[in-house]
Amino acid sequence: MPINKDDLLITKVPKNKGGRPRKHPLPVKPVPSVNPDTLRVDVNRALYRKDFFAFYQDLFPNIKGEVFENNWHVKALCDDIQPDLERAATGKARLKHVDANIGPRTGKSFIYNVAAPLWFHLLMPKAEIVTVTNGSRLSGKMLGFTKKVIKSDWFKLHYPEMTLVVDNESGYEWSTGGKRTAFGIDSKILGENTDLTITDDLLDSPTATSDAERNNVLNKLMHDIFGRFNNKAVGLHINFNQRLHVQDVSGAIQAQLAEYFRVIKLPSEAKSSADVIPSEWFDRYTPEPGTGNRLLWDAPGRLSRPDLNFERARLGTNGYSQQHLQRPRSRDGGILKTKWFTDNTVTADEWKLKSQGRHVEYQVFLDGAETTNPLNDATCWALVGKLDNQVFVLDVQWRRLTLPDLKRSLAAWLDANRHGLYPATRVWIEGKSIGKSLISEMKELVPNVIFLELQPGRDSKAARCIGIESYVEGGRARILAGQPWTEEFIDECSSFTGKESGKRHDDALDTLIYAVRNAKEGDFFFAPI
Repeated sequence: MPINKDDLLITKVPKNKGGRPRKHPLPVKPVPSVNPDTLRVDVNRALYRKDFFAFYQDLFPNIKGEVFENNWHVKALCDDIQPDLERAATGKARLKHVDANIGPRTGKSFIYNVAAPLWFHLLMPKAEIVTVTNGSRLSGKMLGFTKKVIKSDWFKLHYPEMTLVVDNESGYEWSTGGKRTAFGIDSKILGENTDLTITDDLLDSPTATSDAERNNVLNKLMHDIFGRFNNKAVGLHINFNQRLHVQDVSGAIQAQLAEYFRVIKLPSEAKSSADVIPSEWFDRYTPEPGTGNRLLWDAPGRLSRPDLNFERARLGTNGYSQQHLQRPRSRDGGILKTKWFTDNTVTADEWKLKSQGRHVEYQVFLDGAETTNPLNDATCWALVGKLDNQVFVLDVQWRRLTLPDLKRSLAAWLDANRHGLYPATRVWIEGKSIGKSLISEMKELVPNVIFLELQPGRDSKAARCIGIESYVEGGRARILAGQPWTEEFIDECSSFTGKESGKRHDDALDTLIYAVRNAKEGDFFFAPI
């Protein structure tokens, strides 16, 4: 549409009814000039009030003077917590408290323990906030970061009306009446009522492994911290930590207070959406070529593969599983102890030397499931060699496929296996679920291998697991060391306690139980086809 130049004029000369210019035009008020810096501040304030992530992004350089490093999870966490903060600040009934299980080097403390309290006070200037960490030192450190932001030129420029009237080592108070009190869990926590409570890594590694110290922390959480709200229907509690023990703070929350909390779970690496909460966030992880894994933050110095390899070496398998995978377990294991496996691994060279010139029977034990849903158990099969009344687990595979794709995948694997180091002559398949159909059709696809049906019997999985306990404890279940699947296989087999409720992936344990029972009893619970 063409522009009328007259429309661009600030004023038009008034005309009379005859179209002639008036002798005395009406006066025109001058347009006041606008300071662009003031306008920018006003625009930012409006944006920050509506967008917690925008506030955090511009706040971040003022914490430690570092450049803001972005990754998808930062915005996801900010966007996730914003509605909860807004509801609490505006007096709306709470939906649920938040329990976030997130590993190190993700920026979680800056989001939840520095930015969130500040943003909450902007929404609710008279709010009372309590933050608690695992010790007075960390509490002071987080409080110091927050005060550094408050005293920055950026904050003073955008919020000149927000001034401190109290500033001491245990917190601060605004001229508006709002305040933040910061404790270490090791200090005497007074009965402070709050509008927002934030608990940040209440346990560290030493206290998490001590029953007495862990119970002391949990008692303080339940009796002195949780539930002390000015308005019990509105007040919000945000707990965030990396997992350190099955009975750590998140363990207690999820066991005793599950109906009051929603869970966030962000492992440093994940194999499926079942590992991540919310599960749809798994799609935003970075695929790692050739491994099937996905990484949370694939950046050098953060959580790239070299960084994670270093962390695994530094923390050990158990520590890495807890802190980075958010998958806590007893340090000893479940019914089958971790040490029974790790003390009896065998290298490829050791197996080659041991089996050289010997007759070894290689068999495959398969627990089948037709699914592409990562929340469900996968099909798992283990290639096992039997020698000297010992079983040697030499390969383990997991698949989540439809039945046609699973048949093709298994057939291709068996064909490759036939020409490999450990050629299997028998494949045992559990007769439940898709087992019978799989056996029948695999006979047609792979005629040179014998397929046999397994039945687990009437015993529970816990009873069957206990049935192989002495065999495994005696060091007769040997696992091939240094393979991509070794740690996951050991983790699945040693994590099972028999008390689990809900879905958990323990299909690998079934294959081990079948392999050991086969070695102990010979032909068992099977119907030859």
